[in-house]
Amino acid sequence: ISSISTIFSPYLVEKLNIRKKIIVLSIILSSIFFFPVPFLFFIGSNEIKPVLLIGFIAIATFFGAISNPAMGSWLVDLIPENIRGRYFGNRGMVVGIIGVVFMLVAGKFIDLFGKDSPYGFLIVFLVAIIFGLMNILFISKMPEIKPKKQNVKIDVLEMFKIPFSNNDFLRFMIFRCFISFPSIMVASFINVYLLRELKWNYSMVSLFNIIANVFLFLPQRWWGFVVDRIRYKPVIYVSLIFIAIYPMAFLITNSANIYFIFLALCSIGWAALSMVDVKILFNSA
Repeated sequence: ISSISTIFSPYLVEKLNIRKKIIVLSIILSSIFFFPVPFLFFIGSNEIKPVLLIGFIAIATFFGAISNPAMGSWLVDLIPENIRGRYFGNRGMVVGIIGVVFMLVAGKFIDLFGKDSPYGFLIVFLVAIIFGLMNILFISKMPEIKPKKQNVKIDVLEMFKIPFSNNDFLRFMIFRCFISFPSIMVASFINVYLLRELKWNYSMVSLFNIIANVFLFLPQRWWGFVVDRIRYKPVIYVSLIFIAIYPMAFLITNSANIYFIFLALCSIGWAALSMVDVKILFNSA
């Protein structure tokens, strides 16, 4: 859903030439459709609840992702090319630390209510929505830089074709599709597996996700420094080795400690790959 919605963002930026308003509107619309989600515990039958849950989250995700390309192109104009890697590394590290703290607190908070109580989820969800809306205050203080207008009129279909005319970008996109597909597919089930099959509580699952985020975001500062100075391929090779060993943990053990070690290495690999993404995509923008 999020990938589909990002298709429309470049066209909106090209037509409206107002990235800040697109981003703010995206945040508001996403929050509106996220707001009913925690209240689904109290309304409707058990048969209709999953449909409503998927529907609201799908629509909220659709609107939320519209802002991603607009924000990306805005940051390209704001941040000098020679420090982009370091900037996004530092940015990712700060965001990761905040996310880890909130995840730990949220996990402990939900455990206080118990697995069968909806009130812990309700409060955590509402707090997250409020903080999401507060993001608008900070976005509004960022300087607006009007994107450069194209002298040649480009229709929607032609705009979609432009990235595919770049062979380097096309090869990198195919590579990312192949490596991301299995990860995204597994990510949908990993927390359920930990809760149902391994009988972990929410605090343990939160710790699992915290470790993933810590080792995903903290190394980004260093990886950003690295990709600013060397070629991309060595970083990609290292990241692939770290990512590839993660599934082996599920084949050899049920030990949480082993899972955590393999997860940390995998996250370090994804941190490296995310910095390569930033440099390649933004340098091609």
